[in-house]
Amino acid sequence: KKFLYPAIFLALIVAQSCKKNEAANQEEKVSFLKPLDSLQNLQRSLMKLDDYEALSIGIIRPDTTVVWDFGKANETSLFRIGSVSKSFVGLSIMKLVEQNKVSLDDTLTNLIPEIDIINPWEDTKPILLRHLVEASAGFISYRREDFIPDPEVTPLQELLKNNPYTFESSWEPGKYSTYHNVGPMISAYIVEKKSNMSYESFVRQYLFEPMEMDRTYLLLNEDIKSNLINYNDSTYEHIRPRPSGAIITSNRQLLNLVDMLIHDGIFEDKKVFENSTIKRFESSTSTLAAEKLSITYGHAVNNWTIIHNNHIFNMHGGVIDPGFLALYLYSSELNTGLSFTFKGKGNKRIFNEILALVFPYLEIERPKQEVVKMTSDDENTFIGCYKQITKSRLSSPEIFIEIQKDSLGNLQIYDSNFDEEPNYKTLKPTSIKNVYLDDNPLNNFSFSGQSQYAFLVDENGNQVIQKLDYSWEAYEKIECENTK
Repeated sequence: KKFLYPAIFLALIVAQSCKKNEAANQEEKVSFLKPLDSLQNLQRSLMKLDDYEALSIGIIRPDTTVVWDFGKANETSLFRIGSVSKSFVGLSIMKLVEQNKVSLDDTLTNLIPEIDIINPWEDTKPILLRHLVEASAGFISYRREDFIPDPEVTPLQELLKNNPYTFESSWEPGKYSTYHNVGPMISAYIVEKKSNMSYESFVRQYLFEPMEMDRTYLLLNEDIKSNLINYNDSTYEHIRPRPSGAIITSNRQLLNLVDMLIHDGIFEDKKVFENSTIKRFESSTSTLAAEKLSITYGHAVNNWTIIHNNHIFNMHGGVIDPGFLALYLYSSELNTGLSFTFKGKGNKRIFNEILALVFPYLEIERPKQEVVKMTSDDENTFIGCYKQITKSRLSSPEIFIEIQKDSLGNLQIYDSNFDEEPNYKTLKPTSIKNVYLDDNPLNNFSFSGQSQYAFLVDENGNQVIQKLDYSWEAYEKIECENTK
């Protein structure tokens, strides 16, 4: 319940300038939607959030850095951050790229021939390392049983070789992204193989230590036993996919990651990564939307992008039992960022609630972008029924949607699976011709309350709708019968 620094000073813009390049110095002069002297209002609003036992929130702006603790949280508290761990795997792969030990265009069959991977398109579309880290390899593996306890801390190679299900591409690699846990496990094994180090040792040497994250761990130790919120010997479990979700850290140290990413690889005047490495970490390259529309946002290298009020943020969130949530988010363009760690009655609602409160403090006023619609005739070609061809859970049901036009001639999606009624979602054109936006949070879940859909035609002439944000569903057009 305190600022990281004793007071907020309006003159901090000058003090921050030594860390920034000329472009960042220009950014310091912009006016944020919420001024610096209103931060205490944000602190009070965050304090009023419910269902938390412990909550820690850190914010970086060009004019200040703050960390607030609520409930049981304090500056020594540790939290499980769940799938935020995946971003450290992505950065580890990018470090191998910097070291010229791998290329993102290497094939998995060459990198890890000892691991059985089935790809029906192997002759024409082999799985590349960039498909793996951008979640476009076609794997379906997001299952609760992936997180079963692993008290022996089994080596990654043994976990992969004895996996209870097959690593198989369910759609053509490099066409669609879908969130899953297998990719980071395979990526971490590649890190071990190419570095001759354990993954835990590699990530500590090349990430945790340079970013001064000395209280960041993958394996249980005495610090965790003393400082993890609500630690209990009888309930604490090592999870099987450690690279995908096992990291434990403090929010202050998670904010160090945000600081490094905002500054394009530099942390406290130390070069952790090359500028070009961080830009690649932030980019999506292996989807139909990237190929057809040159869209570089979406599921990047074990992080993803969201658009809010015309600002692009990179981020990753995490959820792990019992009741831990975490998230980091940043814009290197605006030199702003956020991290939070949470323990309580966790559900995805808290992500939206926190972001809704914090976004105005991270953003500047921008003019609305000019929209570019498809022609009415082109829109009409997409009217019809579609079947979802991607999924992240093996147990996910078949999902069908229908594209229609409302009485005003606007495109809309009918989907009986929406979280809230109505089952119709009206779409608005964006600044990209084939991309349409739904900004009604009542019938759509995303971390920003918005979703974007790309209307595409693939190489075989199939009409495709690809969601460009979490969780990146893709649909192919089918005949309209028995779809509702």
